[in-house]
Amino acid sequence: MTDTTMIALDKLDLDPKNSRKTMTNEAIEEMAASLKANGQIQNLVVRQGEKKGYFLVTAGGTRWAGFKLLAANGDIKKSHSIRCIVRSEEEATEISLAENLIRSDMHPADAFAAYFKLVEEGKSIADIAARFGKTEHHVKQRLALARVSPVIIQLYRDEEISFEQLQAFTVNDDHAEQERVWNELPSWNRESYTIRRTLASAAISATDKRVRFIGGLEAFEQAGGSVRRDLFDKPDSGFVLDAAKLESMVAEKLQDVMQQVEAEGWANVEIIPEYDHANTCHLQRFWPEKRSLSEQEQAELDALEAESDELEGLIENGDGDEEETAEAERRIEEINKLMMAVEHRAQTYAPEVIATGTAFISLDYQGRPSIQRGFAPRVEQANEGDNDNGTSMDDGKTAAKAEIIYPATLIESLSAQKTAILRAELMNNSHVALAATVHALLLKVNGATRYDAQTCLKLSVSVEAIDRRVEMTGGSIALDEVTQRVEQIGETIPGKPADLWEWCLEQSTQQLLDLLAFAAAQSVNVVVLKHDSNSEAVQHSHRLAEALNIDMTGSYQATGESCFQHLNRNSIQIAVEQAAGSQAALAIASAKKKAEAVVIAERLVKDTNWLPEPMRFEQPTAAIASDPESIDDIENDDDADVETDDFEEAAE
Repeated sequence: MTDTTMIALDKLDLDPKNSRKTMTNEAIEEMAASLKANGQIQNLVVRQGEKKGYFLVTAGGTRWAGFKLLAANGDIKKSHSIRCIVRSEEEATEISLAENLIRSDMHPADAFAAYFKLVEEGKSIADIAARFGKTEHHVKQRLALARVSPVIIQLYRDEEISFEQLQAFTVNDDHAEQERVWNELPSWNRESYTIRRTLASAAISATDKRVRFIGGLEAFEQAGGSVRRDLFDKPDSGFVLDAAKLESMVAEKLQDVMQQVEAEGWANVEIIPEYDHANTCHLQRFWPEKRSLSEQEQAELDALEAESDELEGLIENGDGDEEETAEAERRIEEINKLMMAVEHRAQTYAPEVIATGTAFISLDYQGRPSIQRGFAPRVEQANEGDNDNGTSMDDGKTAAKAEIIYPATLIESLSAQKTAILRAELMNNSHVALAATVHALLLKVNGATRYDAQTCLKLSVSVEAIDRRVEMTGGSIALDEVTQRVEQIGETIPGKPADLWEWCLEQSTQQLLDLLAFAAAQSVNVVVLKHDSNSEAVQHSHRLAEALNIDMTGSYQATGESCFQHLNRNSIQIAVEQAAGSQAALAIASAKKKAEAVVIAERLVKDTNWLPEPMRFEQPTAAIASDPESIDDIENDDDADVETDDFEEAAE
């Protein structure tokens, strides 16, 4: 039933399936004033209620609340007729969500609650993403937030916790545990990382790398540790309940590994929770030098290769039965490990590197000791004119930019967004990719840094993972494009590395150039970390962006999620002033809460092409010099400010 009909106000109530759960008094009062002055402009969408003759408002909840306020004030009768469109119950949530997602002021908590409702009704994540123009990853993120305790979500609605804090609660689905952690943490120590760490340590899965390292749940139990099992769990599944004891057992076992590495003669050996770039960004890494195999080592390697060839022939010819084939495959895997061990013994570090260097010990994702050797203090030369974030400063006319305080986490996420955009553009421009690769190779040829790899070209490619950083500011279309290309290339090239050389020789020159562009693009990294400004790479990225003719405004737009909710109130106001003028910035100053300021800022900055500083590329020097008055013209242009009526309308 989809008829338009008139229904009395006192026969209407808000639908529990209505996506918008949060309506401010101010919004209701504004709606009531509009209805009183202009009458009803839009229909309400309703569905049949449980009681005959009564209806539930599926879309138009704020309008319904405005009518209710007018009735309470005596401006209309309680039985006032409201124009409605009647829809079925099955359509309720989707209709409400579709209407509210169009409006940028929909509270995020309402959005992810509505997504969760659609999943409960049988909609797939792919269907939801396609229906509302979102990525599947975006929908999955919002569904994870919907599983947080209603008590915690209400704190977010009331602006008592931030979006980052809310995200931290997703590491544990136990609502009671989430609420306990929030209540027990002191108010001064409720940062998102503290919440995440505390929840994660409450119960540690048997699949955790630390549990695997000590030998699993059985080993932990034998040592007197407390575990939690489920009768329906697999024998090796469950949870460790004593995090302190687990850490003690891990530390004790790692000490044995540490002693073995110290015996190699390293000046420093450190145990770290997890090996990543942040641990070593201030250090230079030296690689082992490969020596010739001894006669005994060569004979051992030849014997292993001969045995492997024989077993591979048995498998390919089908000479053995199923059991013999399985045994041959197991032995080949064992032989490969033995051959790698022989080759590893032939790689040695220079004595001076060992005498002054550092080795880091951590656990990999499988719970195996991971030893990273060969680190020493880095000697760097600072380039004149560079500042801490690798961008140039103007002559004082744009000093207001320095007043915007970009949190380190936001800089990291935005620079990851920039990296994704550079990768997406470079992999589609084989000429610039070829030039960039040759440039990098020539720098390595003339540089002092030693690189060693199993190829006569001695070329190394490093790919920085940026997915999680990009997620913080709402995902990236550019990153989606890169990920899709990675999957396409993965399906194209041979699965065995040994087959890749012959395959490459068979490709056309253009195909090789396209693959070169793809590979070069993956190595782009302009991510700025808290402890690493990555200044030289950032500086070069401006030239790369110039060659690629990148228009950042076509790939990124400053929104509440991608920028403003991560800034403080003062920084939001400065950003709006830079984008839309001083008059527009007054709307931010008059906002009652930060959440309101974020919404207003998104509306005012839309279509202005304003970019946060970490997302900007430097304008080429020649272009600036060609028109020295351009900056003054812009700043003195009265038309650059948004008219009062415009920004007041946006604030409404």
